[in-house]
Amino acid sequence: MFKFLNRLLFIILIVIFIYLIYFSIHFLQDDSALSVYDLRSKKVVQIYSNKVNFVWRATMPWWFSIEKNNLKRTTLINLKLNISQLSGLRGEEYKVKVPIEVKYKIVPKFLTNKSVFLPKNSFQYLENYLKLYLENDIVNIQDREYVLLKKNIKNIINRKISKKDFLMHNNAFEIEKFYLFNKIVFPSKEIYLQGIKQLNNLRLIDFDGLKKLKLIEAEIQRNKMKNKQYYLNLEKISKIISKNPEILKYIYIDKISNTVRVKQVSEALTVMKMLEKKKNENVIEDNGEIDNLK
Repeated sequence: MFKFLNRLLFIILIVIFIYLIYFSIHFLQDDSALSVYDLRSKKVVQIYSNKVNFVWRATMPWWFSIEKNNLKRTTLINLKLNISQLSGLRGEEYKVKVPIEVKYKIVPKFLTNKSVFLPKNSFQYLENYLKLYLENDIVNIQDREYVLLKKNIKNIINRKISKKDFLMHNNAFEIEKFYLFNKIVFPSKEIYLQGIKQLNNLRLIDFDGLKKLKLIEAEIQRNKMKNKQYYLNLEKISKIISKNPEILKYIYIDKISNTVRVKQVSEALTVMKMLEKKKNENVIEDNGEIDNLK
């Protein structure tokens, strides 16, 4: 029985060892790399680019996904560049479309964000970078005349694409080729003029809206000052009453009928009359009769 358990344990260890070797050892060819994708955090956690790699995370496929990709890649990008004169409009018909083909190589050790290694992410990263690279000078063109504007934009794009010393800001992407594979597409003159007109109308609307906003803000400020003064007055009244509580003996009448006559008497006389009235009431209660001679 003991020998059987030893053999069973030995077989289990052999199976585990074979499993580890089979799933964790990966061989790569030149210009290829292996990415380890964490299924829990949705991020690339490691990139391997050696010819022989020990990938221990590959033994846990329920947590990690392994993907092999080429380091040298070719992609077609249809860049949509903004024109400063139409930058306030979002429609694609107002953009300059630049179809380019890019051949590049990824250098994994320089990647600060490892998720960029994935093809879809590297495409997005490259598209954003090249758009900024070409758009940087285009947005500074001040010409509004259509033919001249079109000519200047075309010259800038061709000059920047043909630039031999074109490099990325970091070493993670090595650009090998970067060129136009088709013609640059500009908005038609009709669409361009329509866009200029639409922008002018939007500016007028924005101006009117800003004017109304300023008026509303001024009205709010005035009301705020009135309320502030009102509460200051209440605070002053509160202090006066706290120092002179006898003020509360007075009753202020806002409205009174025209048929009512008001007579002012002293406080002392009023008190005396009230005491006399009380005395008379006591006499009536004691005798049960009213003495008409008084």
